[in-house]
Amino acid sequence: MREGFGYVRGIQIYASNTTLLIEGRRAKWTGKITIDGDEGEAMDALKERVNSLATPFQLEWRRISAKPWDWKLVRVSNSALEIPGDVY
Repeated sequence: MREGFGYVRGIQIYASNTTLLIEGRRAKWTGKITIDGDEGEAMDALKERVNSLATPFQLEWRRISAKPWDWKLVRVSNSALEIPGDVY
């Protein structure tokens, strides 16, 4: 993601139809994600792939310490998202 977002400017990420399940030190966020941003070839490709997905994204978080802000994103998945091998 870090490498991919380096090619786009002004990216905005929107979430809808979200749910959050917290079990102990793990949390699972599920929701529809859409993106927008400054016009460009990379942004157009991202918007085409992400915004057309009907399947929601799942983000898994793990709590690192007792501090309320100390969570780490450990997994992002969407079964319908396909990234061709020639993209990276």
